[in-house]
Amino acid sequence: MTDADAVLERWRSNCRAAGVPLNEADIAQARATNALTLVAQREELIARINAWTELPDYLDLGALERGDRA
Repeated sequence: MTDADAVLERWRSNCRAAGVPLNEADIAQARATNALTLVAQREELIARINAWTELPDYLDLGALERGDRA
């Protein structure tokens, strides 16, 4: 099973548990846009980040005004 397949299985399971319908068109769109692979890659990257690394807050508009760099 590839990482993308594992993401898909978790997606299906989570939708099922939440009572959210997930149809084949949604899955086909995710595959066509490579979204499942991108999610798996991001998870791998996050797992490698040092626990003490401070990540930038991209939603902090004040940081833009202050000129903070990420």
